[in-house]
Amino acid sequence: MMGGLQKRAESRTETQSGYRHVGRLLPLASLLLCGVMGLLVEREAFAQGQPPGANRQGFELKGTLLDMQNGHIKVAKAEDKKEYIVKLPNEIEQIRYSGQAVPEWLNGGMFVRFDVQMDEKGKIVGAVKQLEVFIPDSKLPNTPENMKSNVPGVYPASVPGSETLFNDDAKKVDIKSYRVVARVGGLNKGKLVALAGTNRLQVELDEKASINIAVPGVELFQQGDEVTVSGFVYPDQPGWVEGQRVSVVGKQPVGQKPAKGSKSSSKNRRDKKEAEPKEKKSDTKTDK
Repeated sequence: MMGGLQKRAESRTETQSGYRHVGRLLPLASLLLCGVMGLLVEREAFAQGQPPGANRQGFELKGTLLDMQNGHIKVAKAEDKKEYIVKLPNEIEQIRYSGQAVPEWLNGGMFVRFDVQMDEKGKIVGAVKQLEVFIPDSKLPNTPENMKSNVPGVYPASVPGSETLFNDDAKKVDIKSYRVVARVGGLNKGKLVALAGTNRLQVELDEKASINIAVPGVELFQQGDEVTVSGFVYPDQPGWVEGQRVSVVGKQPVGQKPAKGSKSSSKNRRDKKEAEPKEKKSDTKTDK
């Protein structure tokens, strides 16, 4: 999951056939015919002498994510729990995920942005209380304003000025606010190494720091997330939606460990035990 975000930052040309699903999503087995459903829409249209999409109607859907497989998601509508199969857009930029994560989830290579305060010697004052994980948008022009949120570096706050850290004139120290856009170099005991262009910073994360996520793609989808879909439906294909824009808001923080004794925790232990004999058997063959 973490590696997926890192690679996606380097190349954002993946289509839904190349989506990688995160292990936190529960096993998926109920959408085996999803791909066929999409093909049926075009086949029926041609059979009636109409071009594909001629009879489609605009549709908005809000609900809960139930399942995901092969470029499709299953969503239960919020109002009546009716289930829909949604074909995800081909363009990765039309799929957005937003949510929160635990600080321990941060990993080297991820892109982050946050605000800090520094004194006149360039020393960081205080801890970071809010941080956002993102993926740089290569399509954005490098204007001064865009660079402050998209290109690694340390940028003065948009409003110039300073604040007095101490009231005593003899010890008065001026501090200024800066926006940091960086790649994570590492995280250890609450200390984050940020590689911001030519600057290497070490900042302290507040114990209650808010880690927000705003990225395109499906890698962080989890069962139970809130889904909003804008797209089209076809009268002859009830329950099937062609998604044009899909937004997902995470219900649980990414990286949060399951509570002890939960079904998820028990299943992981069972899967691990089942996998061990196969690995040993394979090693034995290799030795021969």
